Amino acid sequence: MKLIFIGLIFVMLELNLGINILPDFVGYLLIWKGCNDFAKESPKMAAIRPVALILAGLTAVVYVMALFKLTAGLGIMGNVIEIAMVLGSLLVVYMLGKGIHEIEVQNNVELNSVAILNSWKLLAIAEVAAYAMILLGKVLPVLIMIGSVLVLASFLFKVVLLVSAYFSNKMYKEWKNPTVEE
Repeated sequence: MKLIFIGLIFVMLELNLGINILPDFVGYLLIWKGCNDFAKESPKMAAIRPVALILAGLTAVVYVMALFKLTAGLGIMGNVIEIAMVLGSLLVVYMLGKGIHEIEVQNNVELNSVAILNSWKLLAIAEVAAYAMILLGKVLPVLIMIGSVLVLASFLFKVVLLVSAYFSNKMYKEWKNPTVEE
C-alpha cells in the first residue's frame, strides 16, 4: 500500500521547477508495482495494472515532449491529451478506492475506502467542472475565473484524497503488522 500512496503523491501533485519534479509516469509505475502486491487479494486491484501502465506510457511521452518544449504547438490536441490524462488519473483513483473497498469486505477490516471514494467524488466534480469552465471561458470570459476557483478547489481535494490515502496506508500496515501488546 505504501507504493500506491507514494505513487498517488506523484500523480496528484505537480511540483514545477521549470519541469515537474514529480512526474506522473513515475507515480503510475509505483501504483502499478503496488497493485502487483494486491493482485491475488483483489481482482479490482489487479485490473488497475494495465490502466496504470498505459497512463505511465502516455504521461512519459508528454513529459519528454515538455522537456523539449514540444507540447506548446499541439493546440487542441494538447487539450485532448491533458483531459485524457486527468480522466485517466480519476479512473485510477476510483479503481483504487474500489479495490481497497473489496479488500475491506473480503477481510472484514476498515481501510478507509469510503473516505478515498468520497474525496474522489469531490475531486472528479471539481476537475470536470474546472475544465468545462476554462474551455467555455473562450466564449464567456467570466467562466475562466470560475474555472480558476475550481482548479484551486481541485488542488484542495487532491490534498484531502492524499490524506485519506495516507490513513488507508497506515490502517493497512496496522492490520497486516499489529503491534503485540504484552
